[in-house]
Parts: sequence; structure tokens; C-alpha cells
Amino acid sequence: MKSLEPGAGKVICRECGKSIKFINSAHLKTHNMTVKEYKEKYPDADVTSQSFRVMQSNRWNKKDVFEEKIVERLVEEVRIEKQDEIELDKIPKVSEQDIVNASNFIDDIKKVTKECLQTYPNPKNLINKNKLKILNFLIKWYSDVKDSYFVEYKNPQGKIQARYVTDIAIPFLKIDLEFPDVFWHNYDIPKNARDQKLKEMGWKVITFKGNNPSVEEISDALKKIN
Repeated sequence: MKSLEPGAGKVICRECGKSIKFINSAHLKTHNMTVKEYKEKYPDADVTSQSFRVMQSNRWNKKDVFEEKIVERLVEEVRIEKQDEIELDKIPKVSEQDIVNASNFIDDIKKVTKECLQTYPNPKNLINKNKLKILNFLIKWYSDVKDSYFVEYKNPQGKIQARYVTDIAIPFLKIDLEFPDVFWHNYDIPKNARDQKLKEMGWKVITFKGNNPSVEEISDALKKIN
């Protein structure tokens, strides 16, 4: 005869009449039930004993060393319960086209990642490290960025009249980035006259002051003109 009276600190399982500490998904598996199904079948039934609930409450209130273990146990119960409720027939099937699309997506991600890791070529290590930092930043967004790029001024007959060297240039957009306070700046002719001539040729000249320009300053300046 199954006992219908709970033992000390225990609760009765309505399915089998067994007296246990608490009714969880591990026990209910023996009855082919989930905790949710058990509660629906026995809405007035306790799944934990009063003493167990008091112990839990005390542990939470005191926030002692048992707190982490209680959280882990509750999370595990939820995880097991979720597994019990999975309906395999409702899991969507993956088609061959889905696999192809996923493969193409992964290839695109690899391509973008590779492009983001692109660095400015410096085979002979001749570029100053501060300037190289800026070039490496810019090449991620402007593939045609150039170091010490020469802009040629030609007369109507196509003959070169002058050549103006830039610190850093983005030729496609005709942007010249100048850093007159940094030692690697090249003074080919007096700067004001030189900048004016470049502007007449359709170039945008951006001058940065200071001997340690940051990529944030450069990024902000480019956003304003773009």
C-alpha cells in the first residue's frame, strides 16, 4: 500500500504516491510526464515540501554560498524542461539550397573579414609608424589611398607644368590630407600657394594640426566632406 502521507521535509507524488524531497522533471520522466503536464493534471499539488521552500527562502534572503548552487539547479531544471517539450516533427527541414546559401554567406563573411584586415603595403618598412597607422585605417574604406602621391598640373597642351606631392591622398575622390606639423610632411612649394593650386584643380585639401593626428580626427573630417 503506497503511503499518502509525506515524510519529514518531503512531498507526495500524485502519480505514484512516493514521498520525495521535490518533484522535478527527472522524477517525472519515470511517468512519461513533464513538470508542465504534471501541474496541469494536478493543479493543487505541491512540487516541493514546505521545509524545502523555507530552506530555499532562507538561502536567498541570506545570499550565502548556496545562492549560486540554487540558481544553477533552477537553470538546469528549465533546460531539462525545455528539452522535454521539443517536438521533433515541428523542426523545419534544411534543404540543399539552404546549405548552399549558408555556404555562400560564410564565404562572404570570410571575404569581408579579409578585406577588413587589409593593410597598406610597406615592403621596405620605409613608412613612418604614425603615418602607417593612418594608412592602415584609411585603406579599409578607400582602396586607392596613396602615400606621398604626386598630383600633376598640365597645360592645355598636356605638358606637365608642376607636380605637387601630397602627404596622404585619395585620388578617386581628389582628397589631399596634409599634416604640416609632422616631420614626414613634404614642402614642395609654399603651402598656401600649393593648396590653392590643388583646389583650383578640383582637390579638397584637409589640413590637420599637431604632431600626432588620431584616426578619429581624420574619420570625422572625411565624414563632413562625404
